[in-house]
Amino acid sequence: ERNSLLVRLLGSVRCKNYLGWWKGGPRVKGGRKPKFVKVGESLYKVDNYRLAYRRFFGVDVPLQDQYKYAQNQRRAVENRKTSKGKKLSSNPPYVGKTPGSYPY
Repeated sequence: ERNSLLVRLLGSVRCKNYLGWWKGGPRVKGGRKPKFVKVGESLYKVDNYRLAYRRFFGVDVPLQDQYKYAQNQRRAVENRKTSKGKKLSSNPPYVGKTPGSYPY
């Protein structure tokens, strides 16, 4: 019944994109999972997590979280480079057997 209420409120097209955003899977039309900042018992949906964290709590994001974020970014960049980079040339085994220059 709750889902049918959401369908009526959001419309059938938007409801399909809304339900289950936390489950992972492919992004629908380039959308990202929303980021939230928890203050007390309230959750605030934010676009820029770091700026919102500074505003709500008056301090920067903890160093441990910054390191974790940077590590994930590096991993994502490296994965992107390997998947979208040039294909490495093949090195057949017979190439290494021939002498590289004339020995005499």
